[in-house]
Order: sequence, then C-alpha cells, then structure tokens
Amino acid sequence: VSSTEVHLFWDPPNSSDRNGMIIGYLLNITSTGLSEKRFQVMADSQNISVNSLHPYTTYICTVAAKTSIGAGPYSITASVQSFEDVPTSSPQDINGYALDSTTIYLSWDPPPAQDQNGIIRQYIVNLTEVETGRSYPLTSASTSVTVPQLHPYYTYQCSISAYTIGSGPYSEIYSIKTLSDVPSGPPTELEVIVINS
Repeated sequence: VSSTEVHLFWDPPNSSDRNGMIIGYLLNITSTGLSEKRFQVMADSQNISVNSLHPYTTYICTVAAKTSIGAGPYSITASVQSFEDVPTSSPQDINGYALDSTTIYLSWDPPPAQDQNGIIRQYIVNLTEVETGRSYPLTSASTSVTVPQLHPYYTYQCSISAYTIGSGPYSEIYSIKTLSDVPSGPPTELEVIVINS
C-alpha cells in the first residue's frame, strides 16, 4: 500500500476445521534484515492494514484463527515488502582535497543502512563557488566525484543528498579550496615615469 503500510488478507479455515465460531485472527509479523522485530496484531475480519512499518523492509507473516476457546495453528508463512521511500539521513563523513588548481576530489559514505529506505540510485552534489556564488549541480552513481574546470585558489562549498525514489536530506556543508597557480594574466596599465635626464 505504501512505504510504511501493507494490506494482508486470507481465507478462513475449512469449515470442518473451525470447531466453533471464528471470532478473530491473530497475526504474527516479523521483519527481516538489519534488525529483526516481531509483533502481533489482532484482526476481526479476514483482512487488515498494518501500518507504522519501516520502508523497503520484508515482513514474514503468519495468521491463526481464534474461537472463544483460543487460537488454532498458524498458517504457512507469507512475505511482503513495503515500498521504497526517500532516505531519512544524509550521506556521512564527507572528505575531499584539491588535485590541482582547477580540480577537486570529493568522497563520502552512504547514509546509515537503516535510514536508506530503498536502493540508492545516485547522489546529488550541490557545489557552490563562494567567491562568485556560481552553482555546479552534479550527480554521481558512486560515493565519490572528481570536479574539473574550477577556478584556481577559490573556495567551494558542497552538500550531498542520497536519491532513492526522491532526494533525502542534504549533508552539512563541506568546504574545500583549489590550489594556487601562476597568474593567468599580465600586470595592467604599466606606466613609466622619467626620473631625470
């Protein structure tokens, strides 16, 4: 149904196996993956929507019918996966250095696994030239990027977001400066003054 909700439905036991009036159903639900969590819910009918789930997580479900005496045996297991969502954390540990006067290299770690909420398809890198305010929108399929054709001895600020089905939060700003270089132009307006004859 969504990244945090799934809909489950089932058939009742065969009439010969009910042994009384079915008054409800017990569902055991277990998440798989990084942190296994188990919980139980009660349903009055043969379907239920379960919410407050974690995005992009597989859940194993079993259901048992209940009479006034108690619950019967549990069904075979069924699995369901919640949909993807945007990451809830930003990329971590941004580092970088200048390769030369016009090129920088940036690297980072993905958001924590429990906050990725799906498959990270790319990273969006916002790079801004401090001296001019010029922006360089970049994307990278990996956790690093080399940025050429920058200005010598300028400061650049970057922030990075992970993208699944949408962009997550951006990281804190990381600043880096290109190396200095020889002047790219000559001195201007040279004047000569004769001091004496």
